Amino acid sequence: FDNTHKIIQRDYLIEEFIEGKHPPKKPNDNFVISMAKWFKNLHIITKKPSKKYSLISAIKPYYNNYQKYNSYIKDDKLRQKLELYLKEVLRICKENSNIFANRKYLSLLHNDSSNENIFYKKNYVRLIDWEFTSYGLPERELIYFIDSYDLTSKQINQFLKTYSYPNTVLAKKQLSISYLILLCSSIGYSLWRMDLVKDKKSRKEINKRLLRDTNKLDGVLKEYGKA
Repeated sequence: FDNTHKIIQRDYLIEEFIEGKHPPKKPNDNFVISMAKWFKNLHIITKKPSKKYSLISAIKPYYNNYQKYNSYIKDDKLRQKLELYLKEVLRICKENSNIFANRKYLSLLHNDSSNENIFYKKNYVRLIDWEFTSYGLPERELIYFIDSYDLTSKQINQFLKTYSYPNTVLAKKQLSISYLILLCSSIGYSLWRMDLVKDKKSRKEINKRLLRDTNKLDGVLKEYGKA
């Protein structure tokens, strides 16, 4: 992307057409290991944050989205569950507001490692679609990958070990809280989409996603309570 206007007198973007195969939706161990190595190399690229990372700032927009758009949820039980769970996540974030206080750097994140954005062949991976790139906590990227590909317990351990993610109580808690925030962001996105989409078929799909994420949130909160 070049907006200097020194070569052409307008903004322009040069893109490369890439051919290849996407990874299997049910990932094999080689793909999981390859992605762990790829993420590790990406996350080496860091920068100092302009201000201290705040869990409250991270979760608040999604809670606000619920407050703004929850009238679109026609199922009263689902709406009540969501409100209860989101309040609980907000409480957990307030209780653990300093859990990432020791982070002096944020890592470069791709932020959208979904199946259609990855080309994979043997042990080689290549990612496209970098529009959501940002600097942030690597836990967000790791948990997104684990959740998106529904990794088995064995694969999760393999993935985190290959990445060299710490096997400590604190690190596991940081990962769990990152998962809670990720699910809340997915719920917030779905509710925002409800405000844009009008046709019944699309809203039905969004409701299915909301129910799925609510059930996942319920499971993660239960596991967090046991820790």
